[in-house]
Amino acid sequence: MIVFACLIRSINIGKFGLYGDEKYSLMVVNGVSAEGATQPEIFKRNAEGGLQTKYFTPKQFWESLTFSDFDEAIIRTDNGNSSTYYSLLFVWKSMFGQSDGALRWMGVFFDCLTILLIYLFCKNILNSAIIGLLASFFAAIEPFLIAYSHQVRNYPVGIFLIFLSTFLFFKILKNEAVHKYNFRLYFSYGLTVLLGILCHYYVVLFIFSQFIFLIIRYLKNFIVLKRFVITYLITFSFLALWFTIGSGRNTFQTFKEKDLIFLNMIKSEGKNAKEISFITAANYDNIQSKIGPIFTDYFLFSNNILSRYSGWVNLIFCLVLSSLLLLILDISKNCGRLKKNLSFLGFGIIACGIFYPVFSLNPLYYIYLAILIVFVFNLIRFYLQNRNWNNGYLEFSFILILLPIIITIITSVKSGHTANIYQKYMSFGFPIAFIVMAIGINELLKSKSFLAYGFVIIFGIYLINIYKIDTDILLDKNSKYNILEGRRSNPYIFIADELTKKYKSGDTIIFPNTGHTPFDQYDPQMRNDYVSIIDAQLTNIYLPKTANFIQRVEPNEPNKVYLYQQATQRKLLIFDFENRKYRY
Repeated sequence: MIVFACLIRSINIGKFGLYGDEKYSLMVVNGVSAEGATQPEIFKRNAEGGLQTKYFTPKQFWESLTFSDFDEAIIRTDNGNSSTYYSLLFVWKSMFGQSDGALRWMGVFFDCLTILLIYLFCKNILNSAIIGLLASFFAAIEPFLIAYSHQVRNYPVGIFLIFLSTFLFFKILKNEAVHKYNFRLYFSYGLTVLLGILCHYYVVLFIFSQFIFLIIRYLKNFIVLKRFVITYLITFSFLALWFTIGSGRNTFQTFKEKDLIFLNMIKSEGKNAKEISFITAANYDNIQSKIGPIFTDYFLFSNNILSRYSGWVNLIFCLVLSSLLLLILDISKNCGRLKKNLSFLGFGIIACGIFYPVFSLNPLYYIYLAILIVFVFNLIRFYLQNRNWNNGYLEFSFILILLPIIITIITSVKSGHTANIYQKYMSFGFPIAFIVMAIGINELLKSKSFLAYGFVIIFGIYLINIYKIDTDILLDKNSKYNILEGRRSNPYIFIADELTKKYKSGDTIIFPNTGHTPFDQYDPQMRNDYVSIIDAQLTNIYLPKTANFIQRVEPNEPNKVYLYQQATQRKLLIFDFENRKYRY
């Protein structure tokens, strides 16, 4: 399964240019802060944000960078977030280089580790290799994981760490059930929690969910609860230091400033603004429209399906059909006679056929929804009948999937915007969702009902939809997780290569002024004549570190990179960004 997942993710991994936050990851791991805050001796600015520096070279760009600049770049460019990730990425970059493909392979590596860990968890904690194989397969083809294994971001590492903490969490509970104390497991758990939160702050919601499960399950078991509380106290003491004197010292202030920008964007478009990019006002309609897809996309069997449904009448008929199918399923369970089992399968098919003309919209999808409801109900019933199954794993799963979503909704309402309601922030619960699906499939297969087998086959057919999504992601034709599509190869590498080949002593490289981002006009700290140096910074990352190429930024040129050739006294066009077209 790991080889299969690796092969899928290797397709076109370095073909398309760095997108959005990937560029910031590249900057941070090189100790470079966006817009030059870590290089004030090179990029000097006046009070209005204008660039006072006339000329600079790659040698100057690189020679002044130190470890403290790496720390400062994390603070200024990524809110003090992702230190675990950037430390690992720095080591990875040192070993494999910083081409787009090389950097993205680290995400593939941690994806594959997560898939292996899912199998080991199911085999060792849930005592089922079959559930492990199913869940690993789901992880291998999950569109989100494939999309983010092709992005130089922290999510694959964070997903691995939160699931590793879950593995250690249940390993501890399994030992404690037989009164076996293991200090190394508690230490490893606390360390994993610490590294996970320092990989992405949203991980704390999933650690909190683990704690809530402990309170519910082990409130009367004082010894176990005390050991976990001590572990949390030590772990969060280190986190407190991190937010006091470490890279997280400005995080909360940065979040306040971002909230202000988001609210300014919403107010500028009216109190009930529907959408400004991904920023929406935190009203019922906007929250519902963003949370719905996040929840359904947690599960492969309902991925990308929500838009197919509309109307209460259709839903009522769907519930009636699901009740009928559940009844037939219950009667057909453990049916030993072949003909009788086949007849129950026939009854299920007939029921679906009868209801087909009843639905006024997308009848096949409503029939599929009815089968999904049967699947979910069967899973919940299994939980209610086996609440202590493997130390309450299913109860834990429901808490870990639902509680972070609930908390995110509450914080969204409190902040007044929906900027934090994003699939990627909920992605740390994906391995748990894969295992839940695998448990449900396993229960259907164990029922020995031909109708249940039919349901499993239908779910398998639906995975053709997942295949199409995955294919589009790998071909950069799906904007669901990338926001945009149709990228070319990294333009900054192309620019650097062209300049390295064509630059002659005495020439001058002229970079454009990227200009304001869509957010800048809502930032009260942004100055009107601010000159952006992002294009120059990103190109210098790929230029030879000891080169003395003379460079400058032209404030009045928004798009074109030129090489002014001293020999001909002419400007040679190297690249045209065409506004945002090639600035992904």
